Amino acid sequence: MAPIALFGYNRPIHFEETLEALSKNVGASESDLHIFCDGSKGEGDREAVRQVREIAQAARGFNCVNVMLCEKNYGLRDNIVKGVTELVNDYGKIIVVEDDIVTSPEFLVYHNRALAHYSECESVMHVSAYMPSLMHKDKLPDTALLRFMSCWGWSTWQRAWSKFRLDSDYFIDRFNDDDIRYLNLDGAFPFWNQLVNNHRNLSRTWAIFWYASIVENNGLSLHVRDSLCKNIGVDGSGTNSHCSSQFEVNYAMKAPVTFPTSIVEDVVMLDALKEAYRTLKPSLFKRLANRFIKYITSS
Repeated sequence: MAPIALFGYNRPIHFEETLEALSKNVGASESDLHIFCDGSKGEGDREAVRQVREIAQAARGFNCVNVMLCEKNYGLRDNIVKGVTELVNDYGKIIVVEDDIVTSPEFLVYHNRALAHYSECESVMHVSAYMPSLMHKDKLPDTALLRFMSCWGWSTWQRAWSKFRLDSDYFIDRFNDDDIRYLNLDGAFPFWNQLVNNHRNLSRTWAIFWYASIVENNGLSLHVRDSLCKNIGVDGSGTNSHCSSQFEVNYAMKAPVTFPTSIVEDVVMLDALKEAYRTLKPSLFKRLANRFIKYITSS
């Protein structure tokens, strides 16, 4: 069983719900759980941080629980990159959950099956358990390989994570217009703006760098048609999240049992994903547009 990395900070209610769902997973009792609790920024979050640590130290239902208490505040990006790198280098593979991801009972089953199935396949770099609601599901396979990656309940291998780059200069220098369009799902959603915002110090996130690293290495990510987790933190409480109902899903109770045999992008699933992102409500696009305008005016 792959080790699980769970990242928490100052949201005890979200953290407790995430931890409880994870502990009820099939295979949890055979899995080692490593909890990374970020440190306090100051008096304002000290009590919430303490509560998260108390919940973490009381965690049960796993083979073993290892709680890392950061003495300082690393921030979400540095805490995740540091924790994932340490664990994946030690174990060769990893399952990653943040403190607002509530998982299906067979979330771990899916990840461990996929990690074993593609362990020697260099082109598959990432396994995603989240999928937004898609249209015409009856025409879609249970699982598919796509260029896109989701960071809501994911897993990977050391061979893939070793290609991760947290360097905006590198990607801005190397990505041309075709690369950017590819990353943006052929214009369906402006993911590239997230990297630009990091470059301009308007954001401090990590997932866009992992996505760009996968794209640069011609990698693919395994996805499910029916999500095996849901994000309960898109309520304005997170460091990098805003209040939105756009990504709400009802997760599946059973993990898929088959995986793609051909290591190529599934164009039917890709089209469905593009449509899902194109049909997001204007309010979300307006927020993204405002961020981009802020970037332009500050340059």
